[in-house]
Amino acid sequence: MVKYLVDRGHPVFMISWVNPGPEDGDLSMDDYRTLGVMAALDASGAIVPGEKVHAVGYCLGGILFTITAAVMARDGDERLASVTLFTTMTDFTEVGEIAVFMGPSAISFIEDMMWDRGYLEPTQTSGGFQLLKSRDLIWSKQ
Repeated sequence: MVKYLVDRGHPVFMISWVNPGPEDGDLSMDDYRTLGVMAALDASGAIVPGEKVHAVGYCLGGILFTITAAVMARDGDERLASVTLFTTMTDFTEVGEIAVFMGPSAISFIEDMMWDRGYLEPTQTSGGFQLLKSRDLIWSKQ
């Protein structure tokens, strides 16, 4: 997609997730929004001033972009032309099959780890992704 857009003359800017470590234990979701997405919008706006942004968010980045877009709309910030979300959950009232892994005891366990450390180790977050990519085909690709 990036090559397609660049080949047609569109400027493309990308940011990526950073796995948190001990130094990030006090960061909030709003910090990720301001220090990540908003800072990236500021930087791209300095390079191509006056251009509206067609943003794409993926997975947790999509959740963060949804929050950012809502705050921007509330504040009258009109730099976004559109937001496209891939593999992004925006309504957590009915989470679907993933609920099997997210019962009250699992949530309590994760909250306790977060309270103690301020972040989750990559090995603790990878388990869910390993199940989703499992060769057991928990969810069929058909």
